[in-house]
Amino acid sequence: MTVIQRLVFRYISQFIFVLFVIIVALITSTLLIGFTLLEQESGNDISTLSSDYLEVAISIEDDEVEVRDSLLEGLDSQDAWLQIVSEDGTVLFNHDVPVEVPTSYSTPDFASLYDTAGPSTRLLALTFEDKPYIAVLGKSEKIRDLLTRIEDTSFTNMTEEDQKVAKELQANLYVYNETTLVDSFETTPKVNQPTLHELVDFQATNVDRTEVIVTYYNPETRLTYIGVRPNEKMTGTTQAMNTTILSTFSMTMLVILGLLLALAIWYAIRLGRPVIHIIRWLQLLAEDELQEPIDKKGKPVSTKKNGKLRKPFKPFKEVLESLSKLTHTLQHNKLQQQKTEETREEWITGLSHDLKTPLSAIYGYSVMMNNPEYEWSRHEVNEFTEVIERNSLYMSGLIEDLTLTYRIKNDGLPVFLETLEMVSTVQTITESFMSTHLKEEQTYSMELPKEPFEYDMDLNHFTRILQNLLGNAIKYNPEGTKIQIHLTKRTDSFQLVIQDNGVGMTEETRQRLFDRYYRGTGVSDTTLGTGLGLAITKQLIELHSGTIEVHSQVDKGATIEVIFPWKSYIYKKLS
Repeated sequence: MTVIQRLVFRYISQFIFVLFVIIVALITSTLLIGFTLLEQESGNDISTLSSDYLEVAISIEDDEVEVRDSLLEGLDSQDAWLQIVSEDGTVLFNHDVPVEVPTSYSTPDFASLYDTAGPSTRLLALTFEDKPYIAVLGKSEKIRDLLTRIEDTSFTNMTEEDQKVAKELQANLYVYNETTLVDSFETTPKVNQPTLHELVDFQATNVDRTEVIVTYYNPETRLTYIGVRPNEKMTGTTQAMNTTILSTFSMTMLVILGLLLALAIWYAIRLGRPVIHIIRWLQLLAEDELQEPIDKKGKPVSTKKNGKLRKPFKPFKEVLESLSKLTHTLQHNKLQQQKTEETREEWITGLSHDLKTPLSAIYGYSVMMNNPEYEWSRHEVNEFTEVIERNSLYMSGLIEDLTLTYRIKNDGLPVFLETLEMVSTVQTITESFMSTHLKEEQTYSMELPKEPFEYDMDLNHFTRILQNLLGNAIKYNPEGTKIQIHLTKRTDSFQLVIQDNGVGMTEETRQRLFDRYYRGTGVSDTTLGTGLGLAITKQLIELHSGTIEVHSQVDKGATIEVIFPWKSYIYKKLS
């Protein structure tokens, strides 16, 4: 995948992950709110308890009933009681049940239960393991007991104890004859005298009411007593539910915000770290520090110990590879520039040093020839001009050699490859050079393959190589020296050997033979040469992927072996 494709894939996958986290947080919040509300039901009025909550708070297995302590504590706080009845009417569980409540049930018993225990009694259908059960919930209502003790038409004869109970319950009491209100005893403004509609509505459903209405009819006196008190449990229930929902929602939002903040920080590190690394890398390149940013241990920040990219950097693989190539290119260019500067300085230094002696000779003889105090003979003038010409030629060759080695060292020498037939090429170059440069009594011989073969080579460069090697064999050996040229075609290369039986050379000379300006020990000062010939020869050979070796001992001649690999030509840059 490309950088863009990887980044798009990563963004989408991370967005899906964040969305998944938010959904999980919301679901968890919803479940937490539901569980909290279910837990709160046990502490509220029994009128708010639901079948769902009871099925959570109660477990039944083989008619063995277990009830959570939280439910029992909630019932105790309300003076409430509980029965669990099987489908056949058998009571399986009792908790604080009044004595007037049945211990077993039939269908008529359930119908008359309201008359026995009052409207605060509730019947809830439960199911456990696909078996039906009935939960009977009731509440001992003190205000009902209070009404049953009043037998007068007026509340003025209430005992102090009953008045105290009414005030503790914050109950308003009312007594009616068959048509009108006879008397009232009010202790709180929180509830009002109930209307007929409120009485009927409360009898129909007493769930989720903010007041409790209790009625008692005395058949002997034909008086109806009504008590009304605030349902504080229900009043606080809504507020508690609102508080629970708000707190849970707030907590959920904080968790989501925390997760989003953590994800943002994580995402910033995952995405920002490689971006900052790339920016820092570019800054280093701009400041001419040609390297990738490294850590305290000196290792690249983007890679592991095994050299592979770290995970945050993988989407930017192509960018990092391009930066690495750019860095290497700039490093190479900087090295080339430094090498060019060094070579230029060396060239200028060498040129000024090597031109000093021939220029001095030319200047000296020119001054002598122009001196009017002397009359030079024709022979002397010829000697002067010969010296001037020889030194001029030396200077020209020196400048040419210095320029050539400078160009080779800085990869500035062009190579024009052409397919050469090597047998005839070696023979032609050798015969042409030997015919004009061989000393008296020096001889040469060639041993060439019978079958011709071809090789990709720059003809001018190869000619310079062979002429330099032949010229050194001629120049630095005495008359009578025999020079042999061997050309051999091998399996993986071809070999060119220049062998002589001349004076040979010392080990120091052999090791330094290809150093610039080195002319060897025992070489007379009159022997013309710039000291660059074999250095240039070695550079040209290596430019064609070849190698050169020298074998020699003093007074036992020398053998120079040149090998060019038998493969497709690969241009080799010199370091």
